[in-house]
Amino acid sequence: MKKRFFTCLLLVFGISVLLQGVNLASHRAGGKIVFAIKIQADKVALAGSFNGWKTDKDFLKKDENGIWRIKKELPEGEHFYKFVINDSLWVSDPSNPQKSQDGWNNSVLTINENGKVIMEDKKADKNNPGYYYLNKKARKSPAWLRQSVIYEAFARAYSADGFQGITDKIPYLKKLGIDILWLMPINPVGQLNRKGELGSPYAVQDYYGINPEFGNAQDFKKLVQAAHNNGIRVIIDWVANHTAWDNAWIEQHPEWYTHDENGQIIPSNPDWTDTADLNYDNKELRQAMTKAMSYWIEEFDIDGFRCDVAALVPLDFWEETRPKLQALKPELIMLSESEEKMHHLKSFDLTYEQYIRNALHKIAFEDGNKQDFREAYNFQKYTFPHNSIRMHWLENHDQVRALEFFGENYIYPAAVVQFTLDGVPLIFMGQEFGDRNWLNWQSLFDPVQLDWQNFDDKMFSHYQQLVELRKQHTALTSSNLEMLDCGDAKIIAFLRSSEEEDERILVLTNFSETESRVDLNCIELQNKAKFLDLINREVIAKTEIILPAFGYKILQLQ
Repeated sequence: MKKRFFTCLLLVFGISVLLQGVNLASHRAGGKIVFAIKIQADKVALAGSFNGWKTDKDFLKKDENGIWRIKKELPEGEHFYKFVINDSLWVSDPSNPQKSQDGWNNSVLTINENGKVIMEDKKADKNNPGYYYLNKKARKSPAWLRQSVIYEAFARAYSADGFQGITDKIPYLKKLGIDILWLMPINPVGQLNRKGELGSPYAVQDYYGINPEFGNAQDFKKLVQAAHNNGIRVIIDWVANHTAWDNAWIEQHPEWYTHDENGQIIPSNPDWTDTADLNYDNKELRQAMTKAMSYWIEEFDIDGFRCDVAALVPLDFWEETRPKLQALKPELIMLSESEEKMHHLKSFDLTYEQYIRNALHKIAFEDGNKQDFREAYNFQKYTFPHNSIRMHWLENHDQVRALEFFGENYIYPAAVVQFTLDGVPLIFMGQEFGDRNWLNWQSLFDPVQLDWQNFDDKMFSHYQQLVELRKQHTALTSSNLEMLDCGDAKIIAFLRSSEEEDERILVLTNFSETESRVDLNCIELQNKAKFLDLINREVIAKTEIILPAFGYKILQLQ
């Protein structure tokens, strides 16, 4: 999205407020917020998380002074938005100082339960936490979830043998040590308006069906059972926001879809031309979607769902559906593909986190330093509800390979950071052995197979060891993390301690091309304490060490 600057107003209680330099937290929103922008244009729309980012739903009206306005009633929560000028130019609100940290530069408004507009501080930390951390608590999830590692796999690309190919790899996945297997959509793929040679798996033709490319119902049951027999839970990708154009619902229940002013069903996004947008104002649709999700728990004993573009589906749907699904599977796991704070309260166990990955890249390849990492970590933790579980990733099916993003040197310390943070790490299929065949989201549409022939044993061993360390040391899966200054600007250091504080582990990584001295007195040492290097099992009795270029240490305080 392009960023342009215009004179922009936001009106609260119908009173014009020039946002430049104004603290919105001092104004109460009451019933409605009025968005306004002064610009020469033929058409202006407001698109945001509150209307599914639709560009044809909320149009502003121009007054005699050339100011475009619209009133919106926003519920409690965090809301992202932009103005859309003449159907093409997306404009963030330049006079709203709050912008999203996800790279899209969306304007952000946070509304509390009293209708007050809250401005979150990007510099939030343990001593200066944000509104949600102070006032909201995440739903309670199973204790084992924080100790878990998630592995994402796409049956089409993982093996030429579909479900059987994954079933055959269960011993491999057990050796790697993963706990949750996330299967990308296994439903039949829509053929009408499909993208690429094979179509996107996120254009679902039948919510009850199985993609014949992968096998049949018995093959899938066999896969789930094999995973369960090896202590691995299985969650499936669920696409609730939209369907394929040849989904039977379009003919049977056209009223379940979003229509334009001419009565035509529309895509859920101008770029997602292979999908038709579902309308959650329809109660029957909600019931049908919940019933379809329940089917997979009842029939196949799956353990939960990863919910695609979950922020585009109304929050109240997730909140009313979660308890119905959990009644069928008490330890159900729900992963939201979003960074929605409200999702943590009642609906989901985990949300995506992406700031840390970008911060590490900035430190490695640009002018970033450890302060960038600290700010990214603090923002993703201390602006979210207390005890929120975030999923940390270096790559996923939408992004370039971590090996490409970080290079062959920085990928190792980056993985160390990912696996030693509080939260749950994700491994995307092939990440653990250096696959280069999968490119990014474009690989969804065409034949792609992982390159198992060029298996990097060193990289696999690295990930395997990091997974094992998380299982062996409760300090690495607790919620306790303390930032430390142990070296120069490219040294990332933090201390992990168990909930009982009977174990302390110092994590050190060097995001530099040169070696660096590290002062181990950066933590409080007692009686000439020693460290056990958990990577090579050596005992370190010194108070200063040299960390090589791209190096890392995971040190247990003895």
